[in-house]
Amino acid sequence: MDRRNVQKVAQRARMVGMHEAGLSPHQIAADLGVHETTVYCWLKRWEEEDDLTDHRRPGPARKTTAEEDRRLQEYIEAQPFSNAVAARRDLQLPVTSETDEQYQVCSGACIRRGTQWSRNL
Repeated sequence: MDRRNVQKVAQRARMVGMHEAGLSPHQIAADLGVHETTVYCWLKRWEEEDDLTDHRRPGPARKTTAEEDRRLQEYIEAQPFSNAVAARRDLQLPVTSETDEQYQVCSGACIRRGTQWSRNL
């Protein structure tokens, strides 16, 4: 769990602790600087699930198939100083250049940003 999530869970645990100590949700919200509805939601979650972590949220649907990912990886390895627009055009991928650039960044390839090349390690 990253630092931000740890802090969020700690604040939610404070809400539960304050409630168990006898404070009202209104008082808890005022003390912690959050909306009263937020306090009610987390108290309810704690009572129902005994859990204060965020639920996993689905991301956007995949834009490429495993085969397209493989082709893109091979393209990047063969042409490490290419750019996202060229890769998308040459492979005829159904993604935006931003998606392709993200893939290149994740793979550690060199990508062109404007007029400069940068190596992403």
